[in-house]
Amino acid sequence: MNQTYRVLLVEDETHDAELNIREIKKVLPLCKFEIVDNRSAYLEVLKSYLPDIIISDYNMPSFDGLSALKIAQEVCPLTPFIMVTGSINEDTAVECMKAGAIDYVLKDSLKRLGSSVLNALEQRKIRQERMEAIETIRVNEAKYRYMFHNNPQPMWIYDADTLFFLEVNEAAVKHYGYNQDEFLSMTIKDIRPENEIAKLIEIIQHSDQHPNQAGEWTHKKKNGELIFVETISHPIVFNQRNAKHVLINDITKRKRAEEKLTRERKLLRTLIDNLPVTIYVKDVECRKVIANRADLEIIGAQSEKDVIGKTDLDTFNNEIGARGYADDKIVIDTGEPVINREEDFFDKYGNQRWLLTSKIPLSDENSKIIGLVGIGRDITEQKQAQEKILKLSKGIEQSPASIEITDTSGIIEYINPKFTETTGYLPEDVIGKHARILRSDQMSPETYNDLWETISSGGIWKKELLNKKKDGSVFWESVILTSIKNEKGIITNYIAIKEDISERKLMQAELIEAKEKAEESDRLKSAFLANMSHEIRTPLNSIIGFSELLSDDDFDEVQKADFIKTIIDNGNSLLVIISDIMDFSILEARQMKIRKELISTERLLADLVTDFSSKASLKGIEIRIDQSSVQASDIIIESDLYRIKQIFSNLIGNALKFTNKGYIEIGFNVKNEMIEFHVKDTGIGIAPEHHQTIFERFRQVDAARTRKYGGNGLGLAISKNLVELLGGTIRVESELNKYSDFSFTIPIKKIME
Repeated sequence: MNQTYRVLLVEDETHDAELNIREIKKVLPLCKFEIVDNRSAYLEVLKSYLPDIIISDYNMPSFDGLSALKIAQEVCPLTPFIMVTGSINEDTAVECMKAGAIDYVLKDSLKRLGSSVLNALEQRKIRQERMEAIETIRVNEAKYRYMFHNNPQPMWIYDADTLFFLEVNEAAVKHYGYNQDEFLSMTIKDIRPENEIAKLIEIIQHSDQHPNQAGEWTHKKKNGELIFVETISHPIVFNQRNAKHVLINDITKRKRAEEKLTRERKLLRTLIDNLPVTIYVKDVECRKVIANRADLEIIGAQSEKDVIGKTDLDTFNNEIGARGYADDKIVIDTGEPVINREEDFFDKYGNQRWLLTSKIPLSDENSKIIGLVGIGRDITEQKQAQEKILKLSKGIEQSPASIEITDTSGIIEYINPKFTETTGYLPEDVIGKHARILRSDQMSPETYNDLWETISSGGIWKKELLNKKKDGSVFWESVILTSIKNEKGIITNYIAIKEDISERKLMQAELIEAKEKAEESDRLKSAFLANMSHEIRTPLNSIIGFSELLSDDDFDEVQKADFIKTIIDNGNSLLVIISDIMDFSILEARQMKIRKELISTERLLADLVTDFSSKASLKGIEIRIDQSSVQASDIIIESDLYRIKQIFSNLIGNALKFTNKGYIEIGFNVKNEMIEFHVKDTGIGIAPEHHQTIFERFRQVDAARTRKYGGNGLGLAISKNLVELLGGTIRVESELNKYSDFSFTIPIKKIME
């Protein structure tokens, strides 16, 4: 292609930008480039540079590719956008393409970038040609003006960009109550309720994907009346403007009738399905025509269609089915209801269940019986509870659970020995007293209201209560409360079976705390791995990219030398990262070996200053030994010199990274039988809330603030493990934007005078 194209690169890595430019120039030799790496510069270039194509890195420290894509779609939606990234995650690729990127190129496959750019420019040309074709529509505008204005259906034309009405016909004027001038001063948003405007804008923005759109909407007349309409719209060119032609059909009467019917049916069905009793309707042939969720659950059916059209004979196919069918026939044939009949049956799991069922005949307007309604209450738990109480009555005195029996007013009539053991109350302390004597006043009144409502209606109440012992201490109990009935089914007493669960509650709280700590550890680990992926890929991509370029005969020897230096520098960076990972893994596995030797503190500090002085000079800062350490006697310690230097290297390296002016000071002092080394700097400092967490696994301090400095975040964690392995401790003192002072202790072998 001989045309000159304007290319905008969104990239924070200079080497990656050079690789991208080289690939693009292979297919577009005359193109011009602009490179940005932050949001403000990106916005300024979009407005002034007007690029023909945008190529963006997916992940950058202060900006990201998806944000750049979103801005481009708003500012210059026709400009193709290609995402370039080192990630091979398929989900990332899908996310980019869904967001509007025209292509997704991996840095490992950068040679594909040229063909991707050519394809994107070709698609841009096709879209421009399509827009030019729209202009031809304009010539047909006059042909339908007459039909438009004389159509008995309300119609209008509005500007697709500003949403202002451009034309309305007489039918619309009459139907909505606005005159022509009023309409032409309004937008289509003015006739829409507030809650539909966002959806309207969304549809309009995507209207190019569906040129001919039909839908149902709520419109607002001039007098404030809301109406329902069906609309059909299609794009046109009107007075050299992109517009939409809309045909309106008022469906208010139909819609309101449908909504009323739907609302009534939904209300009825919701009521039926959410009642805690079985409800069903049968026809005159005893076949079910309606069954609620409770009924389906009792029967064991998966859905209503499994029972519709079936009698009890078909559903149960045994003595239970015959008994139910006989009751149905009696109700339908005689018109006499069956009230509160206790029925037992076996569910699909083979468990025996009980229902208290009533069947009531249904009649039409002529009093002719057309079926029946069945209502059943599941009393299985009540029956089982009663049987359990009867079975346990002989062994209640030896029960390992605390048991309490009251009258219907809650006055205690009996307690077993376990009750006394648990609460400290003797029988004479509580007999004749109300059960509220155990209340701790730390439970809500609603809890006790629910308790009494449940057991007084014959149900079983199962909850946990925080109760109070005789000595005033509180404890947790798991409580089962139910009623005791006489042979006539009348409630005569209430019985409570309780278990002290204080230890279990404490264990649960400890488990929750452990779970939260584990989840936090997983979160930090994921963030750490994501950062390590970026830290490893950045030098690796440069090594691979510049290694490939070295084979190109077009480069002169000076440029090749620069490339070789870049490869070596990035290789060394990668080696440091891998070494840190290996050390961290060995430390975590407790496999690190310590090699002890005699170490001179005077020689150690001097070596450190020598090792780091050149790096410090490059940043214009001073690295020095604390004067008190210079004047002190030489200290000989027995420890691992290599690991101590590794600790110092991590601390001094961090100080160099985060200090832009001032100095770095190293030194020591003696405390009892320990020597305390320190590294102090005048850098950016560390916020107080991070002083304890910076040494933890997978932690990085305020990543958003320090990310621009790079690093894998392992240094302090490794240093802490090494210090502890050598028998010492490490700590930090720091003030934000002023200084940081790291110190660690090592056991002393002896002091030389």
